[in-house]
Amino acid sequence: MKKLCAMLLGTAAVLATPAFASCEAHSCKGRITSFAHSLSVSQDGMFIKVLNGVDRRILSCQLVGGDFIQIPTDMVQVDSVHALLLTAFSANLEVELGLDPTKTTCTLKVLELLPAN
Repeated sequence: MKKLCAMLLGTAAVLATPAFASCEAHSCKGRITSFAHSLSVSQDGMFIKVLNGVDRRILSCQLVGGDFIQIPTDMVQVDSVHALLLTAFSANLEVELGLDPTKTTCTLKVLELLPAN
């Protein structure tokens, strides 16, 4: 019984540990829900909402509306990007978002779904 309790407490501690995420000038990497709140699609476009805890000062671009990374709807692979983001959010997967360094607003250029550790 003591072993079971210790194992359950250990598992709970691992699950309660915040997922590692890091954002740099042109990218964010980690479990998607560690730096992104949601994915939204509207008549204005498709956006990833960045969590309030992400330090905006380290990004080399301005978040749209102060909170959003824009996903260009004219991207050749926009449907694949949307599908990968839905997958990442539903399973809280590791991703790396590459931001376009030529844009002043934070605009997604590359999305990479990373292998599980």
